[in-house]
Amino acid sequence: MNKLKFASDIRTVKDLLRLSTADLAKQIQVGSASVERWLAHKSPPRRDSLESFYSFAYAQGIRLNGIKSQLRIEELTQQNRIPLFHGSKCGLDGPPALGRCRSGNDFGKGFYCGESFDQSASFVAASDRGIAYVLGFDPTGLVSKTYSVNNEWMLAVALFRGRLTGYKDHPVIRQIGEEVRKCDYIVAPIADNRMYEVINAFIDGDETDVICEHSLAATNLGRQYVLLSDQAFDKLEVLESCYLCKAERRDLLQRSAEASAQGLDKAKVARRAYRGQGVYIEELLSWES
Repeated sequence: MNKLKFASDIRTVKDLLRLSTADLAKQIQVGSASVERWLAHKSPPRRDSLESFYSFAYAQGIRLNGIKSQLRIEELTQQNRIPLFHGSKCGLDGPPALGRCRSGNDFGKGFYCGESFDQSASFVAASDRGIAYVLGFDPTGLVSKTYSVNNEWMLAVALFRGRLTGYKDHPVIRQIGEEVRKCDYIVAPIADNRMYEVINAFIDGDETDVICEHSLAATNLGRQYVLLSDQAFDKLEVLESCYLCKAERRDLLQRSAEASAQGLDKAKVARRAYRGQGVYIEELLSWES
């Protein structure tokens, strides 16, 4: 699904750097005729040409994706639509649809988007074909539920990831599942591998709910939107795809690693600060409750 605004990006870089078509062509080592064809939408660029152009712009300090994502946020907010971002390791093969989604994620089968461009792009930055998408979402008339970092959210994630088989008939767990299945979309904290480790510690009975909640809150990953129904997909529009050059992917991975290390330190401090507080899962989900 090619939504790359390549010609527009070329014009932006030319304007910002005050380059002629010939000057830009020389910098990215292609002929001027090639750039002219791209600008006129007469021929698609090869992948090595994309890498050359976007790497050149990035090396000049032009953060095209950051600029465009911020402008899209402003535009969509004015339209009363929610700006969202999605990272794909090899690109979308068509408009997002429930039938193309995989199961086994935080809230089961659905399409997962984030509120931050960098956050969504960092999830696919390790892939040399990773692509980030900008989307607009209109929630009007849809049923939703918003989760915060608490034990209800931890139990929901554990349930849909198949970690609560021993409690699947518990009334609390049944209610959590029913509430999610009634929704067209969910808004919830993003859970990465660090968060799953903490959630698993709670599910395995190694940590209390309070310790895990504060440990998870310390990671501060942001929120995700999970589209769960055809009605929600009808309200979603893919506006643009963003090419991630090698240097940008490297910087995204570095910032993500730094944030991860800081989050782990915060989680360790939280574990010490709240030691002895809260209840374990067998207490929370005792059959007498």
